[in-house]
Amino acid sequence: MKKFIKWAAIVLLIGAAVAAGVWVAPKLGGQSEPTAAAAPAKEVRLPVVLSEVREMTFEDRLEVSGNVEAKETAVVSARIPGVLDEIFVDEGDAVTAGETKLFQTDKIKLTRALESAEQQVEVAVAAVRARAATVARIQADLAKVQLDYDRYKRLYERDKAVTRSAWEAQESHLKQVQAGLAEAKAGLELARAQERQANSARAISAKDLADSLVVAPISGKVSQRLLEPGEMAGAGTPVLRVEDPSVVELVGFLPESCYAKVVEGRTVLRARCGAVDVGEAVVTTKAPTIHPRLRTFEVKALVPSPPSGVVPGARVDLTVILARRVGLGVPRVALVRRAGGRAVFTVAEGKARMVPVTAGLEMDGWVEAQGEGLTAESRIVCMGQDRLNDAAAVTEVKEGAE
Repeated sequence: MKKFIKWAAIVLLIGAAVAAGVWVAPKLGGQSEPTAAAAPAKEVRLPVVLSEVREMTFEDRLEVSGNVEAKETAVVSARIPGVLDEIFVDEGDAVTAGETKLFQTDKIKLTRALESAEQQVEVAVAAVRARAATVARIQADLAKVQLDYDRYKRLYERDKAVTRSAWEAQESHLKQVQAGLAEAKAGLELARAQERQANSARAISAKDLADSLVVAPISGKVSQRLLEPGEMAGAGTPVLRVEDPSVVELVGFLPESCYAKVVEGRTVLRARCGAVDVGEAVVTTKAPTIHPRLRTFEVKALVPSPPSGVVPGARVDLTVILARRVGLGVPRVALVRRAGGRAVFTVAEGKARMVPVTAGLEMDGWVEAQGEGLTAESRIVCMGQDRLNDAAAVTEVKEGAE
Protein backbone atom coordinates (compact mmCIF):
# COMPACT_ATOMS: atom_id res chain seq x y z
CA MET A 1 0.00 0.00 0.00
CA LYS A 2 2.86 2.34 0.88
CA LYS A 3 4.54 1.59 -2.46
CA PHE A 4 1.30 2.43 -4.37
CA ILE A 5 1.00 5.77 -2.56
CA LYS A 6 4.65 6.54 -3.35
CA TRP A 7 4.29 5.85 -7.11
CA ALA A 8 1.06 7.83 -7.28
CA ALA A 9 2.77 10.83 -5.76
CA ILE A 10 5.63 10.58 -8.28
CA VAL A 11 3.13 10.47 -11.21
CA LEU A 12 1.32 13.53 -9.85
CA LEU A 13 4.56 15.50 -9.51
CA ILE A 14 5.61 14.64 -13.10
CA GLY A 15 2.18 15.68 -14.46
CA ALA A 16 2.34 18.97 -12.59
CA ALA A 17 5.81 19.70 -13.93
CA VAL A 18 4.74 19.07 -17.52
CA ALA A 19 1.71 21.29 -17.13
CA ALA A 20 3.80 24.07 -15.69
CA GLY A 21 6.20 23.91 -18.62
CA VAL A 22 3.42 24.17 -21.15
CA TRP A 23 1.98 27.23 -19.37
CA VAL A 24 5.30 29.01 -18.83
CA ALA A 25 6.65 28.64 -22.41
CA PRO A 26 4.26 31.12 -24.01
CA LYS A 27 4.83 33.57 -21.28
CA LEU A 28 8.58 33.50 -21.73
CA GLY A 29 8.74 33.58 -25.52
CA GLY A 30 5.88 35.96 -26.19
CA GLN A 31 3.27 35.23 -28.91
CA SER A 32 4.20 31.99 -30.68
CA GLU A 33 4.05 31.60 -34.46
CA PRO A 34 1.63 29.03 -35.92
CA THR A 35 3.43 25.89 -36.90
CA ALA A 36 1.40 25.52 -40.13
CA ALA A 37 -1.15 27.47 -42.24
CA ALA A 38 -4.85 26.75 -41.47
CA ALA A 39 -6.35 24.19 -43.98
CA PRO A 40 -9.19 25.54 -46.22
CA ALA A 41 -12.75 24.08 -45.79
CA LYS A 42 -13.34 21.02 -48.05
CA GLU A 43 -16.24 21.27 -50.68
CA VAL A 44 -19.11 18.89 -49.96
CA ARG A 45 -20.21 16.84 -52.98
CA LEU A 46 -23.53 14.97 -52.90
CA PRO A 47 -23.50 11.43 -54.28
CA VAL A 48 -25.99 10.82 -57.13
CA VAL A 49 -26.89 8.08 -59.58
CA LEU A 50 -27.30 9.14 -63.20
CA SER A 51 -29.49 7.81 -65.99
CA GLU A 52 -29.66 8.60 -69.69
CA VAL A 53 -32.57 10.31 -71.40
CA ARG A 54 -34.14 8.02 -73.99
CA GLU A 55 -35.87 8.73 -77.26
CA MET A 56 -38.77 6.29 -77.19
CA THR A 57 -42.30 5.66 -78.42
CA PHE A 58 -44.96 6.53 -75.88
CA GLU A 59 -48.46 5.11 -75.92
CA ASP A 60 -51.68 6.29 -74.35
CA ARG A 61 -53.01 2.87 -73.35
CA LEU A 62 -56.15 1.50 -71.79
CA GLU A 63 -56.36 -2.05 -70.48
CA VAL A 64 -59.71 -3.86 -70.35
CA SER A 65 -60.98 -7.43 -70.32
CA GLY A 66 -62.96 -8.77 -73.25
CA ASN A 67 -64.19 -11.91 -74.94
CA VAL A 68 -63.43 -13.91 -78.04
CA GLU A 69 -66.44 -14.33 -80.33
CA ALA A 70 -66.86 -16.10 -83.64
CA LYS A 71 -67.29 -13.76 -86.58
CA GLU A 72 -69.92 -16.05 -88.09
CA THR A 73 -72.43 -17.68 -85.76
CA ALA A 74 -75.73 -19.36 -86.59
CA VAL A 75 -78.40 -20.50 -84.18
CA VAL A 76 -80.15 -23.06 -86.39
CA SER A 77 -83.87 -23.34 -85.66
CA ALA A 78 -86.63 -25.61 -86.92
CA ARG A 79 -88.46 -24.07 -89.87
CA ILE A 80 -91.44 -26.42 -89.71
CA PRO A 81 -93.16 -27.29 -86.41
CA GLY A 82 -93.15 -30.96 -85.56
CA VAL A 83 -91.32 -33.80 -83.91
CA LEU A 84 -87.60 -34.07 -84.52
CA ASP A 85 -87.14 -37.30 -86.45
CA GLU A 86 -83.36 -37.28 -86.39
CA ILE A 87 -80.34 -35.06 -85.63
CA PHE A 88 -77.43 -35.98 -87.86
CA VAL A 89 -74.61 -34.11 -86.07
CA ASP A 90 -73.23 -33.80 -82.56
CA GLU A 91 -71.27 -31.16 -80.69
CA GLY A 92 -67.82 -30.67 -82.14
CA ASP A 93 -68.71 -31.99 -85.60
CA ALA A 94 -67.48 -29.97 -88.57
CA VAL A 95 -70.15 -28.87 -91.05
CA THR A 96 -70.09 -27.38 -94.55
CA ALA A 97 -72.48 -24.64 -95.63
CA GLY A 98 -75.26 -25.90 -97.90
CA GLU A 99 -74.10 -29.52 -97.74
CA THR A 100 -74.08 -31.04 -94.27
CA LYS A 101 -77.48 -32.29 -93.08
CA LEU A 102 -78.27 -31.15 -89.54
CA PHE A 103 -81.72 -32.48 -88.58
CA GLN A 104 -85.10 -33.62 -89.97
CA THR A 105 -88.55 -32.62 -88.70
CA ASP A 106 -91.75 -34.72 -89.12
CA LYS A 107 -90.81 -36.16 -92.50
CA ILE A 108 -93.65 -38.69 -92.79
CA LYS A 109 -96.41 -36.15 -92.18
CA LEU A 110 -94.97 -33.68 -94.65
CA THR A 111 -94.42 -36.40 -97.26
CA ARG A 112 -98.08 -37.38 -97.03
CA ALA A 113 -99.10 -33.74 -97.31
CA LEU A 114 -97.07 -33.43 -100.50
CA GLU A 115 -98.66 -36.56 -101.95
CA SER A 116 -102.11 -35.15 -101.18
CA ALA A 117 -101.21 -31.86 -102.83
CA GLU A 118 -100.00 -33.68 -105.93
CA GLN A 119 -103.32 -35.53 -106.12
CA GLN A 120 -105.17 -32.23 -105.88
CA VAL A 121 -103.13 -31.02 -108.83
CA GLU A 122 -104.12 -34.09 -110.82
CA VAL A 123 -107.80 -33.48 -110.02
CA ALA A 124 -107.50 -29.86 -111.06
CA VAL A 125 -105.82 -30.81 -114.32
CA ALA A 126 -108.62 -33.27 -115.08
CA ALA A 127 -111.23 -30.61 -114.32
CA VAL A 128 -109.51 -28.24 -116.75
CA ARG A 129 -109.60 -30.88 -119.46
CA ALA A 130 -113.30 -31.54 -118.80
CA ARG A 131 -114.14 -27.85 -118.92
CA ALA A 132 -112.14 -27.40 -122.07
CA ALA A 133 -114.06 -30.28 -123.73
CA THR A 134 -117.35 -28.67 -122.72
CA VAL A 135 -116.29 -25.40 -124.28
CA ALA A 136 -115.29 -27.16 -127.47
CA ARG A 137 -118.65 -29.00 -127.65
CA ILE A 138 -120.66 -25.83 -127.09
CA GLN A 139 -118.58 -23.98 -129.66
CA ALA A 140 -119.47 -26.69 -132.19
CA ASP A 141 -123.17 -26.41 -131.30
CA LEU A 142 -122.94 -22.67 -131.57
CA ALA A 143 -121.59 -22.89 -135.10
CA LYS A 144 -124.56 -25.04 -136.22
CA VAL A 145 -127.09 -22.86 -134.43
CA GLN A 146 -125.51 -19.76 -135.98
CA LEU A 147 -125.99 -21.24 -139.48
CA ASP A 148 -129.62 -22.12 -138.75
CA TYR A 149 -130.26 -18.66 -137.38
CA ASP A 150 -128.77 -16.98 -140.48
CA ARG A 151 -130.90 -19.23 -142.77
CA TYR A 152 -134.11 -18.48 -140.86
CA LYS A 153 -133.33 -14.82 -140.93
CA ARG A 154 -132.99 -14.79 -144.76
CA LEU A 155 -136.14 -16.85 -145.22
CA TYR A 156 -138.07 -14.52 -143.01
CA GLU A 157 -136.77 -11.21 -144.31
CA ARG A 158 -136.59 -11.99 -148.05
CA ASP A 159 -139.09 -14.70 -148.90
CA LYS A 160 -141.32 -14.69 -145.86
CA ALA A 161 -140.98 -18.45 -146.07
CA VAL A 162 -141.03 -18.88 -142.30
CA THR A 163 -143.10 -17.25 -139.68
CA ARG A 164 -141.81 -14.58 -137.42
CA SER A 165 -142.34 -16.88 -134.45
CA ALA A 166 -140.12 -19.56 -136.00
CA TRP A 167 -137.40 -17.03 -136.66
CA GLU A 168 -137.64 -15.65 -133.10
CA ALA A 169 -137.42 -19.16 -131.67
CA GLN A 170 -134.25 -19.75 -133.67
CA GLU A 171 -132.86 -16.45 -132.41
CA SER A 172 -133.63 -17.44 -128.78
CA HIS A 173 -131.89 -20.76 -129.31
CA LEU A 174 -128.79 -18.96 -130.58
CA LYS A 175 -128.66 -16.73 -127.52
CA GLN A 176 -129.03 -19.72 -125.21
CA VAL A 177 -126.14 -21.50 -126.89
CA GLN A 178 -124.01 -18.34 -126.70
CA ALA A 179 -124.79 -18.03 -122.98
CA GLY A 180 -123.92 -21.67 -122.49
CA LEU A 181 -120.58 -21.08 -124.21
CA ALA A 182 -119.84 -18.11 -121.95
CA GLU A 183 -120.70 -20.23 -118.92
CA ALA A 184 -118.46 -23.04 -120.15
CA LYS A 185 -115.60 -20.63 -120.69
CA ALA A 186 -116.07 -19.23 -117.19
CA GLY A 187 -116.03 -22.75 -115.85
CA LEU A 188 -112.83 -23.40 -117.76
CA GLU A 189 -111.24 -20.32 -116.25
CA LEU A 190 -112.33 -21.47 -112.79
CA ALA A 191 -110.85 -24.90 -113.40
CA ARG A 192 -107.59 -23.34 -114.54
CA ALA A 193 -107.50 -21.11 -111.41
CA GLN A 194 -108.09 -24.18 -109.30
CA GLU A 195 -105.24 -25.88 -111.10
CA ARG A 196 -102.96 -22.97 -110.32
CA GLN A 197 -104.12 -23.06 -106.72
CA ALA A 198 -103.40 -26.76 -106.52
CA ASN A 199 -99.95 -26.21 -108.02
CA SER A 200 -99.24 -23.53 -105.41
CA ALA A 201 -100.38 -25.82 -102.64
CA ARG A 202 -98.14 -28.55 -104.01
CA ALA A 203 -95.21 -26.14 -104.13
CA ILE A 204 -95.85 -25.13 -100.52
CA SER A 205 -96.01 -28.77 -99.47
CA ALA A 206 -92.81 -29.49 -101.35
CA LYS A 207 -91.16 -26.48 -99.69
CA ASP A 208 -92.34 -27.62 -96.27
CA LEU A 209 -90.91 -31.06 -96.89
CA ALA A 210 -87.63 -29.54 -98.06
CA ASP A 211 -87.54 -27.22 -95.04
CA SER A 212 -88.04 -30.15 -92.71
CA LEU A 213 -84.50 -31.24 -93.63
CA VAL A 214 -82.20 -28.48 -92.40
CA VAL A 215 -78.67 -28.17 -93.76
CA ALA A 216 -75.80 -26.12 -92.36
CA PRO A 217 -76.20 -22.38 -93.14
CA ILE A 218 -72.49 -21.69 -92.53
CA SER A 219 -69.30 -23.69 -92.42
CA GLY A 220 -67.86 -24.31 -88.98
CA LYS A 221 -68.40 -26.58 -86.02
CA VAL A 222 -71.43 -27.49 -83.93
CA SER A 223 -70.95 -25.80 -80.55
CA GLN A 224 -74.30 -26.67 -78.94
CA ARG A 225 -77.02 -29.29 -79.35
CA LEU A 226 -80.13 -27.88 -77.70
CA LEU A 227 -82.74 -30.56 -78.50
CA GLU A 228 -82.76 -34.32 -78.99
CA PRO A 229 -84.66 -36.60 -81.44
CA GLY A 230 -88.27 -37.16 -80.41
CA GLU A 231 -88.67 -33.71 -78.87
CA MET A 232 -91.22 -31.26 -80.22
CA ALA A 233 -89.71 -28.34 -82.09
CA GLY A 234 -91.86 -25.36 -82.89
CA ALA A 235 -91.15 -23.04 -85.79
CA GLY A 236 -88.18 -20.91 -84.74
CA THR A 237 -87.17 -23.19 -81.85
CA PRO A 238 -83.33 -23.36 -81.67
CA VAL A 239 -82.00 -26.87 -82.20
CA LEU A 240 -78.27 -26.39 -82.89
CA ARG A 241 -75.66 -23.66 -82.65
CA VAL A 242 -72.95 -23.54 -85.30
CA GLU A 243 -69.86 -21.31 -85.05
CA ASP A 244 -66.91 -20.76 -87.36
CA PRO A 245 -63.76 -20.71 -85.18
CA SER A 246 -61.46 -19.95 -88.12
CA VAL A 247 -62.28 -16.24 -87.95
CA VAL A 248 -62.87 -14.62 -84.56
CA GLU A 249 -63.48 -11.15 -83.17
CA LEU A 250 -61.99 -9.65 -80.02
CA VAL A 251 -64.81 -7.84 -78.23
CA GLY A 252 -64.43 -5.32 -75.42
CA PHE A 253 -66.26 -2.42 -73.79
CA LEU A 254 -64.51 0.93 -73.30
CA PRO A 255 -65.53 3.95 -71.17
CA GLU A 256 -67.34 6.74 -72.95
CA SER A 257 -64.42 9.13 -72.35
CA CYS A 258 -62.46 7.21 -75.00
CA TYR A 259 -65.17 7.29 -77.67
CA ALA A 260 -63.66 10.13 -79.73
CA LYS A 261 -60.16 8.60 -79.54
CA VAL A 262 -61.17 5.27 -81.08
CA VAL A 263 -61.25 5.28 -84.89
CA GLU A 264 -62.39 2.30 -86.96
CA GLY A 265 -59.64 0.98 -89.19
CA ARG A 266 -56.91 2.92 -87.33
CA THR A 267 -56.98 2.28 -83.59
CA VAL A 268 -54.78 -0.66 -82.66
CA LEU A 269 -55.18 -3.03 -79.74
CA ARG A 270 -52.94 -5.75 -78.36
CA ALA A 271 -54.44 -8.92 -77.00
CA ARG A 272 -53.43 -11.82 -74.79
CA CYS A 273 -55.65 -14.85 -74.28
CA GLY A 274 -54.32 -16.66 -71.23
CA ALA A 275 -50.73 -17.60 -72.04
CA VAL A 276 -51.23 -17.00 -75.78
CA ASP A 277 -50.03 -13.72 -77.26
CA VAL A 278 -52.58 -12.89 -79.94
CA GLY A 279 -50.60 -9.90 -81.17
CA GLU A 280 -51.96 -6.64 -82.57
CA ALA A 281 -55.27 -6.15 -84.34
CA VAL A 282 -57.05 -3.10 -85.76
CA VAL A 283 -60.47 -2.05 -84.48
CA THR A 284 -62.92 -3.02 -87.21
CA THR A 285 -66.19 -2.11 -85.49
CA LYS A 286 -67.10 0.67 -83.06
CA ALA A 287 -70.62 0.83 -81.66
CA PRO A 288 -72.53 3.83 -83.04
CA THR A 289 -73.99 4.60 -79.62
CA ILE A 290 -72.94 4.61 -75.96
CA HIS A 291 -74.88 2.53 -73.46
CA PRO A 292 -76.93 5.08 -71.48
CA ARG A 293 -76.61 3.26 -68.15
CA LEU A 294 -73.21 1.62 -68.28
CA ARG A 295 -71.59 4.59 -70.07
CA THR A 296 -69.55 2.23 -72.20
CA PHE A 297 -69.38 1.38 -75.88
CA GLU A 298 -68.43 -1.81 -77.72
CA VAL A 299 -65.43 -2.29 -79.99
CA LYS A 300 -64.47 -5.31 -82.09
CA ALA A 301 -61.27 -6.35 -83.81
CA LEU A 302 -61.15 -9.07 -86.46
CA VAL A 303 -58.57 -11.86 -86.10
CA PRO A 304 -58.46 -14.25 -89.07
CA SER A 305 -56.74 -17.59 -88.44
CA PRO A 306 -56.35 -17.08 -84.66
CA PRO A 307 -53.60 -18.93 -82.75
CA SER A 308 -54.37 -22.25 -81.12
CA GLY A 309 -56.30 -21.76 -77.90
CA VAL A 310 -57.99 -18.54 -79.01
CA VAL A 311 -61.54 -19.84 -79.38
CA PRO A 312 -65.02 -18.34 -79.06
CA GLY A 313 -66.02 -17.83 -75.46
CA ALA A 314 -62.48 -17.36 -74.13
CA ARG A 315 -61.52 -14.38 -71.98
CA VAL A 316 -58.98 -11.99 -73.51
CA ASP A 317 -56.95 -9.13 -72.03
CA LEU A 318 -57.01 -6.11 -74.35
CA THR A 319 -54.63 -3.17 -74.40
CA VAL A 320 -56.13 -0.42 -76.53
CA ILE A 321 -53.60 2.04 -77.98
CA LEU A 322 -55.46 5.35 -77.97
CA ALA A 323 -52.44 7.43 -79.03
CA ARG A 324 -48.82 6.77 -80.02
CA ARG A 325 -45.96 9.25 -80.48
CA VAL A 326 -42.16 9.49 -80.25
CA GLY A 327 -40.61 11.69 -77.56
CA LEU A 328 -37.90 12.02 -74.90
CA GLY A 329 -38.38 9.78 -71.90
CA VAL A 330 -37.04 10.15 -68.37
CA PRO A 331 -37.46 7.76 -65.44
CA ARG A 332 -40.50 8.67 -63.38
CA VAL A 333 -38.38 8.64 -60.19
CA ALA A 334 -36.15 11.36 -61.66
CA LEU A 335 -38.93 13.96 -61.61
CA VAL A 336 -39.04 16.33 -58.63
CA ARG A 337 -41.40 19.06 -57.54
CA ARG A 338 -39.87 22.51 -57.67
CA ALA A 339 -41.65 25.88 -57.55
CA GLY A 340 -45.03 24.40 -58.24
CA GLY A 341 -43.84 22.52 -61.31
CA ARG A 342 -41.84 19.47 -62.25
CA ALA A 343 -38.16 19.36 -63.03
CA VAL A 344 -35.16 17.09 -63.53
CA PHE A 345 -31.49 17.63 -62.72
CA THR A 346 -28.84 17.25 -65.38
CA VAL A 347 -25.12 17.01 -64.50
CA ALA A 348 -22.23 18.70 -66.27
CA GLU A 349 -18.67 19.22 -64.92
CA GLY A 350 -19.66 18.01 -61.47
CA LYS A 351 -22.53 20.51 -61.11
CA ALA A 352 -26.25 19.82 -61.08
CA ARG A 353 -28.50 21.99 -63.21
CA MET A 354 -32.25 22.08 -62.66
CA VAL A 355 -34.30 21.83 -65.88
CA PRO A 356 -38.05 22.54 -65.64
CA VAL A 357 -39.96 20.07 -67.77
CA THR A 358 -43.47 19.47 -69.05
CA ALA A 359 -44.58 15.89 -68.45
CA GLY A 360 -46.66 14.03 -71.02
CA LEU A 361 -47.55 10.38 -71.44
CA GLU A 362 -46.33 7.83 -68.91
CA MET A 363 -45.44 4.25 -69.76
CA ASP A 364 -43.60 1.43 -67.98
CA GLY A 365 -41.97 3.73 -65.40
CA TRP A 366 -40.92 6.33 -67.99
CA VAL A 367 -42.45 9.76 -68.51
CA GLU A 368 -42.51 11.82 -71.68
CA ALA A 369 -40.69 15.07 -70.87
CA GLN A 370 -39.94 18.31 -72.69
CA GLY A 371 -37.57 20.93 -71.32
CA GLU A 372 -35.09 23.53 -72.54
CA GLY A 373 -31.80 21.89 -73.42
CA LEU A 374 -33.04 18.39 -72.70
CA THR A 375 -31.85 16.01 -75.44
CA ALA A 376 -31.40 12.31 -76.01
CA GLU A 377 -27.71 12.72 -74.99
CA SER A 378 -28.54 14.32 -71.64
CA ARG A 379 -27.79 12.50 -68.39
CA ILE A 380 -30.10 13.16 -65.48
CA VAL A 381 -30.11 12.33 -61.78
CA CYS A 382 -32.37 9.41 -60.95
CA MET A 383 -31.24 8.83 -57.35
CA GLY A 384 -30.31 11.54 -54.85
CA GLN A 385 -32.21 14.29 -56.67
CA ASP A 386 -34.46 15.08 -53.70
CA ARG A 387 -31.49 16.72 -51.87
CA LEU A 388 -30.31 18.75 -54.84
CA ASN A 389 -30.65 22.39 -55.70
CA ASP A 390 -29.51 24.21 -58.81
CA ALA A 391 -25.69 24.38 -59.14
CA ALA A 392 -25.13 21.88 -56.30
CA ALA A 393 -21.85 19.96 -56.45
CA VAL A 394 -22.33 16.28 -57.10
CA THR A 395 -20.30 13.18 -57.59
CA GLU A 396 -21.54 10.25 -59.65
CA VAL A 397 -21.76 6.83 -58.05
CA LYS A 398 -22.94 3.60 -59.47
CA GLU A 399 -26.27 2.29 -58.36
CA GLY A 400 -25.78 -0.24 -55.59
CA ALA A 401 -22.32 1.06 -54.64
CA GLU A 402 -21.64 1.60 -50.89
